Amino acid sequence: MIRIICSKPYLDQVKDLIVEYTNWLGRDLSFQNLDQELADIAEKYTASNIVKYNNC
Repeated sequence: MIRIICSKPYLDQVKDLIVEYTNWLGRDLSFQNLDQELADIAEKYTASNIVKYNNC
């Protein structure tokens, strides 16, 4: 069974991991608009825009 949790408390950690990983790659990923995606990380990485989950 998959349990869906609120991801909002973890967004800073998610962002840090994405930045760390892309830096580790050592490649220019600007063509993927990563800066724009990370600027509004909640838009991309939370389910609150689709369904409200347990005080999320």
